[in-house]
Amino acid sequence: MSPTLFAALLLAPLFLFFLAERSRRKSVSRKIPQLPSLPGLPFIGNLHELGSLRHQSLSRLSKKHGPLMLLHLGSIPTLVVSSSSYAQEFMKTHDNIFASRPSFRVSRALSYNHIDVAFSPYGDCWRQMRKICMTHLLSAKMVHSIASVRREEVAGLLQRVSDRNGTVVCLTEMLNELVNNVLCRVVLGSPLGDQRRKLVSNLVQRNSTINTILFMEDFFPRLGWLDRIFGSENKIQSHFGAWDVLFDEFIEDHLTNKSTNYPSAERDMFAAGIGTSFLVLDWSMSELIRNPRVMKKLQDEVRSIPAIESTQDCEIAGYRIPKKTRVIINAWSIGRDEQYWEAPEEFNPERFVGSSLDFKGREFRFIPFGAGRRMCPGITFATAVVELTLANLLHRFDWRLPSGISIEDMVMEESPGLVAPRKQKLELVPILVNKAT
Repeated sequence: MSPTLFAALLLAPLFLFFLAERSRRKSVSRKIPQLPSLPGLPFIGNLHELGSLRHQSLSRLSKKHGPLMLLHLGSIPTLVVSSSSYAQEFMKTHDNIFASRPSFRVSRALSYNHIDVAFSPYGDCWRQMRKICMTHLLSAKMVHSIASVRREEVAGLLQRVSDRNGTVVCLTEMLNELVNNVLCRVVLGSPLGDQRRKLVSNLVQRNSTINTILFMEDFFPRLGWLDRIFGSENKIQSHFGAWDVLFDEFIEDHLTNKSTNYPSAERDMFAAGIGTSFLVLDWSMSELIRNPRVMKKLQDEVRSIPAIESTQDCEIAGYRIPKKTRVIINAWSIGRDEQYWEAPEEFNPERFVGSSLDFKGREFRFIPFGAGRRMCPGITFATAVVELTLANLLHRFDWRLPSGISIEDMVMEESPGLVAPRKQKLELVPILVNKAT
């Protein structure tokens, strides 16, 4: 077959698809003319507007076009919500309509075809999986019962840091190991060996970066076959194949020990728990080292203490949202809304002192764990790990940057990915100041 003929055969379906999508999009526009919509390019719509850090790209667009804007990401109409008042409409007032999740290629692979808590559509399967997680893994009673695990692992971290007193430590790797150990002991009943721990850590990091791959089926459902040609499908099969091998070993261990196992729930715990809890600690210590006054105040305080996708048509704020419209609640942008926050880009935890504002989904200005029916079920577990770890690191040690490194040298940019890790690993010098536990 000649190259010209091959190219013609490849491009002909794309051209026909473009004509069909153009006609369909005009039909959609007639149905929802009142929604603020950005003009897009032929075929790709507004995909070109998204940079590698998509939440920041959407935030910049919302500042220009408003807190409620309709994009066409490929052939998929996607509504972006960037204000707390609109977020409340979607996540509370009409929570039952927007409690579902759209199907993406990565989420389908990660969740064993949507039989988990994070990505499954709203329905009986999701209710059952959430019940399993809340009963066996994340209930307040369970979180309290594993307090000794948290204390032991944090004590181990403090000892490892103490052993490196006055020398440079990679706190990023230490914090990652801590959260990994806590979760493994909770989910599997025992910590992992070095080889397995490194494998889990690498797989969790890869989970985040693989979300940056553009899969054609996510934006052009009729062109999903191109993912196999471009190699995207091979990448995802290889990555989640490694997860499957690891979980086969975990399940065999569970069967040997006659333990209950829920593979999809366990993968949720690893993928979500390690990445998010660890990054909160990593970003917190990074911001604190850049703000010595805030760190000193916090150290004095702790040392003074004795040892969605819509399932039906809906109308919101006068706009009609058709069934199956994807909705993105940009919590990153809402948390930086100048209408509600003074100097929102400034690290200033003191803004919360004396405030009734909480992060448990009741105040829509600040929703790090989401809100409504699909709020993160791991909130109690995560806060317990983060608070205990951060308080002990600040209580036992003073911290400084390595010799020759200044605050201005610190890279505080994010890497692309599902949970936006820092680009640069955090290396600090611990100075032991208090040997009390």
